[in-house]
Amino acid sequence: MKNYAEIAIPCPLRNTFDYTIPENMTLQPGMRVKVSFGRRTVTGMVISTKTDTLLTCDIKSILERLDNSPLLSPDLMQLCIWASQYYQHPIGDVLLGTLPARLRQGKTLNISTSKQSITNIAPPVQQLHLHQEQQIALDTIVQHLDAFTPFLLHGVTGSGKTEVYFQVIDQVILKQKQVLFLIPEISLSPQTIQRFHKRFSLPIYAMHSGLTDKERLTAWAYAQTGEAAIIIGTRSSIFTPFKNLGLIVIDEEHDPSFKQHEGFRYSARNLAIKRAHALNIPIILGSATPSIESYKNALAKKYYLLELTQRAGNAIIPDFKLIAMPLKTLENGFVPETVHTIRQHLSKQEQVLIFINRRGYAPAWFCQSCQWQADCTRCDSHMVLHKTLRRLMCHHCGHQTPMPTTCPKCQSSSLLALGEGTQRIAETLTVLFPETPIFRIDRDNVKNKGQLEEQLDNIHLHTSAILVGTQMLAKGHHFPNVTLVVILGIDNGLMSNDFNALERTAQLILQVAGRAGRADKAGKVLLQTLQPEHPQLQTLTQQPYGIFLQNLLKERQQFHLPPFAFMALFRAEAKQMEKASEALCMIQALLKKSDSEKKVTTYDPIPAPMQRKAGFYHMQLLIQASNRQQLQKLLSKTLPSLAGNKTLQGARWTVDVDPIDLF
Repeated sequence: MKNYAEIAIPCPLRNTFDYTIPENMTLQPGMRVKVSFGRRTVTGMVISTKTDTLLTCDIKSILERLDNSPLLSPDLMQLCIWASQYYQHPIGDVLLGTLPARLRQGKTLNISTSKQSITNIAPPVQQLHLHQEQQIALDTIVQHLDAFTPFLLHGVTGSGKTEVYFQVIDQVILKQKQVLFLIPEISLSPQTIQRFHKRFSLPIYAMHSGLTDKERLTAWAYAQTGEAAIIIGTRSSIFTPFKNLGLIVIDEEHDPSFKQHEGFRYSARNLAIKRAHALNIPIILGSATPSIESYKNALAKKYYLLELTQRAGNAIIPDFKLIAMPLKTLENGFVPETVHTIRQHLSKQEQVLIFINRRGYAPAWFCQSCQWQADCTRCDSHMVLHKTLRRLMCHHCGHQTPMPTTCPKCQSSSLLALGEGTQRIAETLTVLFPETPIFRIDRDNVKNKGQLEEQLDNIHLHTSAILVGTQMLAKGHHFPNVTLVVILGIDNGLMSNDFNALERTAQLILQVAGRAGRADKAGKVLLQTLQPEHPQLQTLTQQPYGIFLQNLLKERQQFHLPPFAFMALFRAEAKQMEKASEALCMIQALLKKSDSEKKVTTYDPIPAPMQRKAGFYHMQLLIQASNRQQLQKLLSKTLPSLAGNKTLQGARWTVDVDPIDLF
């Protein structure tokens, strides 16, 4: 009697494929096999084995078994299958995509055994003294280490969330279980790993895209065998196999980087909760600025809310001050009061952090004679001036051109740089404070973790200094001598038509503000704005963050927006706008035909916020439902008819379930 295997193959098709199992070959779910697929020989993953098949045609036989035991455990297999179905992505891409590159290519797993093991290394006994709120949080979590319990650890910046993590990890390691610690950005990994190594004498490994294939494979293998006690990784590490996982921690759980924006568009935070539930283990979601979804779940008692309202040690919450900006353009980006305050703090041998989330010198190169402005020829965007390179760059598609010295339209030489980026702010500060060391941290001058570590080390060598940077400076860094934070250029986030923008802006403001006064010296935050009377900005800077979120939840509920509604976004791109529009109109017609009960709202296709990008025209189609089941039912009913068609009407299309960028 023939036996068959259900195989997942990385391809655009959303279904699996049946193959005959050769005699004397035994297979288990989670093993890799070589199979013939069309004219190619590919690596596939075994989903299941069975004694019959619905196929009536000649069925190909499996060519080779690549593993003696499953690479993926049953719980991880189920997580991948669920994620494939929920995010409407081909199962083969999901399953094979979780593997390191060497294993995806069909090569063998050949990693030498580590000398250290989680089973024979005790955690350290030195532990910092906890303040009362930290101790309550620790005691509460430790009481639930043997069952699925989601904890939202909402602690103000500098409140000691990390020490709570560490002492919980101590208890998990004592039970000889492993820990997965998720961070949002690669840039945070060096300092995070350094802190873990300083605290724990344990096998600790990193998992992120900045590693070599061999480094990723080694960490992956040691987690699977149980030799890695702690894995510190970015979003893709949620798919790491563990021998005995006992705890998942998501630091900065609010960060949008936990959502994959291309290809398999999954949320690592949501999959982490799903995985913790399947394994019946606790999960800690930590943040000074929790996401509105997590906070709603905490208010509904789905998550256990733990709050740290005071800073650790002698540090206190910094004072906030909103500074009204004049409507006319500032000469150097700063109002006089800001410059005066910076000078005061520098005179006391303290450090100042200037935040502006815009790299380059200026966002516009403008002709005063004819109002010409340098635009990207491939995108609907302005070119950004990079003065030191004497080039104009598009920050969306990467297109570059030499900086013209005369207007290409009227040949006038009266060209003017409008607005400020990090380079211009740093240049201005060099003139204002010539004796003060100035460090600029953005993607233009910090291109890898080595350069970032070098910059951070140099900052810590100085007492008086000015730090200028983008979001790279905002997340997680500890600068004990920074006593003043100045925030520039956030008004766009207060006026955006994207309903997510206000929440993101609020989180960014508080995360940046949290860099001030983290040690013994008091901190201060100045926020230059055109809208100092903005009601939500007033609430954010004068009230606890929870009050801001509660106000935001009321608005979202009133307008039936997430987390009180559920969305999926279809996107299409083509060389001609008509092709992109036609593709989405076809999808819209299929959706409406499938939704016979009219339980899902299907909107008309509209141009994307940036209609033309990198030479392609972009359109989008939004669907919205009152609950997840209605949305999933419609997608599952409609998408099979589009299976395998990456292009429709000459346009490439994608679907994004639970999108976080709409407009």
